[in-house]
Amino acid sequence: MYNENSFIHSLFVLTLYFIFEYSIVSFIGPSKRDAVMKNSLNINESFICRIWESGNEFYSGLMTSEGEPVKVIDFGTHNSDSGPDYKNALVQIGEKTYSGDIEIHRDFKGWHEHSHKKDSAYNSVILQVVLWGDGSRKPELRKKRDLPTIILSDYLNRSIHEIWQEVISNPSGRFRLPCY
Repeated sequence: MYNENSFIHSLFVLTLYFIFEYSIVSFIGPSKRDAVMKNSLNINESFICRIWESGNEFYSGLMTSEGEPVKVIDFGTHNSDSGPDYKNALVQIGEKTYSGDIEIHRDFKGWHEHSHKKDSAYNSVILQVVLWGDGSRKPELRKKRDLPTIILSDYLNRSIHEIWQEVISNPSGRFRLPCY
């Protein structure tokens, strides 16, 4: 639940962000903005989950990093405990439908930094969703199979700034954004 102080703090952070983003676009142009913003923002997985679960409100035309079309049939159940972020999801990738778990990260490095390959709890992951692609190596599972990945920023229909404004304006009881 948001209290007045955390809301004011969030508005302050958002205002600073807007000034920063406007300055970047003014000096380097919109095409390079996302690369700079990726490195300057401390976006957490809860925010990415909020984007993910909002579906077509924030993105459309999903494809894997290998170019396969993706249709989310059921996001599954958000997991706030250890293990994959979403349990029992149903996703169509290309012509095949998969049932299993979904893992969310800021970028490809998250999979390796969290040592998911060594953790059997991640063997049932059918899809990784990252906000940004960074050219890192693909995720590896204990079971030798490819793990499809969506780079969500490639399919956003609004800027991160606009999405952040929407999320701050319409807080969700399910997703709490930390104050920094």
